[in-house]
Amino acid sequence: MAKAKDGVNKSEAIREAYEELPSAKAKEIVAYLGKKGVEVSETLVYKARKTSKKKKPGRKPGFEVKAPTIGAAPKTAAAPSSNGKLGIGASITLVKTTAEKVGGWAALKEIVDALS
Repeated sequence: MAKAKDGVNKSEAIREAYEELPSAKAKEIVAYLGKKGVEVSETLVYKARKTSKKKKPGRKPGFEVKAPTIGAAPKTAAAPSSNGKLGIGASITLVKTTAEKVGGWAALKEIVDALS
């Protein structure tokens, strides 16, 4: 179990010092807190200042959540293999995409029957 800390929260003291002295440099904050009896380093002052400026996590402005589309056509065409012919998986993907473009499997079957 972690040991409970006694004393002052140094980062909080640094943030309060910056509220009182907003244009102070790190050395000035160290000296100001030293007068109050709080020993801090310049590195801690820089780190506390940096983390206090961070924005809280959340979405970026203008971000819209898009609803997922079911049965959407693939965005890229199936790439041919090294011998110039489509593989089984690529052929199935191509036929599915074509069926969706012409209005479904029934419409695709009519087209194939008309061609034969």
